[in-house]
Amino acid sequence: MVRVANHVVRPGTDSIAIAVVAATHRRPTGVAAFPDGGAPRIEREQGIFYLCVSNAVAPTPILRRIAIVPRPDSLRSGFTAWVSGWEDPERFVASLRGYTASQSRPETHRTNWMIVRLDGTLSPLAQGRAMDGPATSLPRACEVAAIADGTAWLAQRVAPEH
Repeated sequence: MVRVANHVVRPGTDSIAIAVVAATHRRPTGVAAFPDGGAPRIEREQGIFYLCVSNAVAPTPILRRIAIVPRPDSLRSGFTAWVSGWEDPERFVASLRGYTASQSRPETHRTNWMIVRLDGTLSPLAQGRAMDGPATSLPRACEVAAIADGTAWLAQRVAPEH
């Protein structure tokens, strides 16, 4: 399963930071699947951060994968990746969020903040910030490219080895 969590446009440009959540699921078997088929179990989750430039001119691709960040073990449910805003032209603020318990209770919500550099370097950030800028629609080409790349990346990780 791959989904776009959110995106933030760099002010005055066509550069867009995108947060995607990619997860592998395992179908229930045996008694766990009885009587209604059961619920799939999440095996692995990660946040994938992208840069999309919707008006890029060929041969420059519109989408570039910047970083893949696994869900921390401390986050047990409600996992998502998030982009909050741009620090400067080479860095944006992002986070991994979720709950430390299997139930989504407010007191167990945690946010792990980070700076994501366009070269893929991640740096922890002690204090996060609210989302910058006005809400915008993600260009369809960026959404399609991010989901396709995330799906392809995920498929390579779960393909059986021979």
